[in-house]
Amino acid sequence: MRRSLRATAATVAIACLALAGCSTGGVNVDSKWSVAASLEQVPADAIGTPRFVVAGDLEGAGKAGGFDPHDESNAQRLLGVNSPVYVPFPDLPVRSDPAVFEELSGFDLLEADRFVANGLGEQPFTVVMGDLGPDTLPDSLTDVGDGIRSDIDGEDGAANMAREGIDPIGRPVRFAAKENAIAMSTSTPLVTDWLGGDAPTLAEDEGLVEVAKALDGEDVFSALLTDAMPMAPDLMATPESAAQQMEALEKATPPAPFDTVGLGWKRGQVVVAYRFAEEPDTAALEAVWRDGMMFTTQTPISERLSVASVTAKGNVGIVTLDIAEGASPALAEQMLQQREPVFVSR
Repeated sequence: MRRSLRATAATVAIACLALAGCSTGGVNVDSKWSVAASLEQVPADAIGTPRFVVAGDLEGAGKAGGFDPHDESNAQRLLGVNSPVYVPFPDLPVRSDPAVFEELSGFDLLEADRFVANGLGEQPFTVVMGDLGPDTLPDSLTDVGDGIRSDIDGEDGAANMAREGIDPIGRPVRFAAKENAIAMSTSTPLVTDWLGGDAPTLAEDEGLVEVAKALDGEDVFSALLTDAMPMAPDLMATPESAAQQMEALEKATPPAPFDTVGLGWKRGQVVVAYRFAEEPDTAALEAVWRDGMMFTTQTPISERLSVASVTAKGNVGIVTLDIAEGASPALAEQMLQQREPVFVSR
């Protein structure tokens, strides 16, 4: 990835692939991208607690934004800077030095058309897809056997800050390639599972799949899927203030418990999908967003995200929000990370 993309990602965070089925032979990148099918690329063991997945269609984002997503000069626009689109990029390789990553891996993230990754956890795992494959990886990578290569020698997870590698703390990063796809991780077993193509994947996770399909129904070009945030008061609060906090949270959270939530981005809009235990009360769900306040800024949510529609597909509630002029398309992700009540489950 180019330095401009990495630097902008850090600034944005602080301030503000339908794939057909895969096999060891390759990945089909000619079919329409979808969040749900992207889950087929992630081994089930790649996800910890909380579950956290990011996926993106760079071609779709570029088309929606009216620019070439593979052009380095447009990297900031993919992150919502002076742009109506947003793509939540994966930690691997975004947290790496871009020059080092490109030198050692033989490619740049912006060369990919699509990607999917686990967004959190001790073992980052990312698959990039497009005009990439076995011939992309340079011979300078160390062959560790069974089709796996590595940027540096060492055991899985063994950090060494003195080593010049892709990982910021010096853990070896493993690579494997199929036609049109490259997987990378600090875990050899995860890359091996992906390369073999017969291990369980996130496509078998019912909660993630239901939310992913709901977002696909809204034609998003990028997405983030994760667990609901549990409702809890400030740990430093007195019993009296804790009770007051819980009362305020109950008024500001979605109307019923949910276990999975997803964010999906469209041009000028963000879609939020909740997986409830039963069909949701759409009027109550709309009110939470329409009348809600951001606890971190004590400002109305509607000043920056206004409700365009609220619908339900089975037990999944879908809220489509218009992003106000001047507001960052990354705002909804920031709200999730800051545990705003609209992402907290009862």
